Amino acid sequence: MKIKMLSVLLVLVLIISVLCSCKGMTEDMYSNFSIIEETVEIINDKYNNAVNNDKSENKSTAKNNGNSSNESPTLQTNVKTKIEKEITTDDEITEPSSNFSESIKSYNNHLAVPTSEYYQFTCLSGAEKQLYQSILSAVSSSKNIVNTSNLSLNENQVLSVLQKVLSDYPQYFYVSRYCMVAYGLKRRNIRAMVLLYTDGEATDEFDENLNYTKTANRTVINRKIDTLQSSVNSIVSQIPDNASDIIKEKIIHDYVVKSVAYANDEAENIENTDKTLPHAFDLYGAVVEKSAVCEGYAKMFQYLCYCVGINSTQVIGTSNGGNHMWNTAKIDGQWYQIDATWDDSEYISYDYFNLTNAEISKTHSIDPSYIYAPECNSTENSFTNTFAVCITSLDTEPSNYESKISNLIGANDNCLYLYFNSDAQAGQNARIKYLQKNILSKTSDFNKYLRNNNIIISRLVGKLGEYYLFSLNR
Repeated sequence: MKIKMLSVLLVLVLIISVLCSCKGMTEDMYSNFSIIEETVEIINDKYNNAVNNDKSENKSTAKNNGNSSNESPTLQTNVKTKIEKEITTDDEITEPSSNFSESIKSYNNHLAVPTSEYYQFTCLSGAEKQLYQSILSAVSSSKNIVNTSNLSLNENQVLSVLQKVLSDYPQYFYVSRYCMVAYGLKRRNIRAMVLLYTDGEATDEFDENLNYTKTANRTVINRKIDTLQSSVNSIVSQIPDNASDIIKEKIIHDYVVKSVAYANDEAENIENTDKTLPHAFDLYGAVVEKSAVCEGYAKMFQYLCYCVGINSTQVIGTSNGGNHMWNTAKIDGQWYQIDATWDDSEYISYDYFNLTNAEISKTHSIDPSYIYAPECNSTENSFTNTFAVCITSLDTEPSNYESKISNLIGANDNCLYLYFNSDAQAGQNARIKYLQKNILSKTSDFNKYLRNNNIIISRLVGKLGEYYLFSLNR
């Protein structure tokens, strides 16, 4: 008996649709900024315009040119591309002959976060969780065919599980987000799904007898896996094992922001991209090629978090009307929203570091229809509470600075962030005088504390949002 196979080369809906110019970084706020002795030029107005108003414009300029690039949709949401044809094969769908090398077959991940705790996996149950594990088994042994005949899942469920696997496993950059599904004659349930592998330039393709007509180069994939892991190991080796999770998270956030250049060309040309996507949309592009769109930023952040024991997941949604991807991270048992792409500026911004759902919803809209997103309600490990020195009154020294300085030292940060809270309302001139007297003055207790820790404030750089930014020498 023969069966009919419907080859559905599906763009995985919104995961593909986030492939857009989703860069929301601050403009070059420092090009005209200067400090002459005690005269400080404040740039807060320009900053506010950059992060609030300009994000509605359709811009796409390179990070390394010191300009901003903002969210702009280049692919409409909910687009589903189908290429349909009948494929006739034997009752038993057999695994096609492949030339995967042993290094891919033995490729395992020894990460500090147990795979059983990956967020999308924990949200599944029943047949969907079984399929998830079957997909992982197929990938780990380099197989294309995943048997689903005993799971009674429909097409939407099968494709949804694949999305969640790829969301939990950014390291599987060589597994295409496209797949094929096979039905029996009565088309009741999916009999099998066919995974496709990609080397960045070519993706597996099959004819109606399930023979390869095009094969991703397994040797290239192996080489890229080895290169990726070598690069990741080098990055992770710079993160202290004994650091707290919040410090590890900041080191990762800062590294991603500083090392990755936003891939404007790939973002602008996504409408002309076929099913083989460039590495700007995956982990390899961000880590090795150091060029990525928001997907690459998010996947790099997530994978590095895995490596140091921090659970993280991707978030899909929109920002400014454009499709976007960012992360959540679990710190001290609580989940937080974090967007490394939007924190990418001349000086690293922390506007999108460890926010609550309510805070990030001011600029981002989460869409849980495709991958699940955890609730983020805690402010305990926000940037302000953890790293920024608070000035509560113009009549006193800064408060809580010892723990903040200790955290900055642990994160190897060469900048100091201070802010005036709501109890210290004052005009700009009064604030500058306060900073001169209580921060920059060598006789202040605060400055003495820094010097005792071999830290010297070299200068006041400027104002970044609510924070006064100081350059440190250590």
